[in-house]
Amino acid sequence: MSLERMTGRGQTPSAAAVELANQERFLTLAVEGAALGVPEIDAAMYQQFRANVARIAQQLPDRLPDEEKLAQIRAVMREFEGYRKAGEEELRNRTMEWRSMASLLFRELLKALGIDAGSTKPDELARRIAAATSAQKVLDLREQLESFLHPAGADSRPAEASRLQAADHSTANDNAA
Repeated sequence: MSLERMTGRGQTPSAAAVELANQERFLTLAVEGAALGVPEIDAAMYQQFRANVARIAQQLPDRLPDEEKLAQIRAVMREFEGYRKAGEEELRNRTMEWRSMASLLFRELLKALGIDAGSTKPDELARRIAAATSAQKVLDLREQLESFLHPAGADSRPAEASRLQAADHSTANDNAA
């Protein structure tokens, strides 16, 4: 890069003005760029967040005094913080509800198999379902559930399962005709 280019010599006045205007847009571009990297947790909440950030970014005129730039930056930070808090709450609520539903379905499965949900192993598994907090714990729990439900392989049944509750998968008694 030549010294003339660094000092602005040799440029036409309009080119220097365009370069200065582009340099003044750094805050707008930074705000819009940062918003692109935020994950979409809830579609409506994300659209509202992006609309608010876009509105604030459009309110960033060129050549603001530093105090006004700081006020705009604070407004942007409040939007990011608000979205982060709402997103974390949504994820906590979803996780809690999925755990609750998985526990319910597991207990219903135990009931259908004729297994007492209060016995030691099923109760321990149900508590682990409700408390699984990481992907690795969920994977470990899945292996434990698979081992409990099919102790001797894919076609086996839990030892605790009632033989009277075995499902009849034959088609001998179907009245489909």
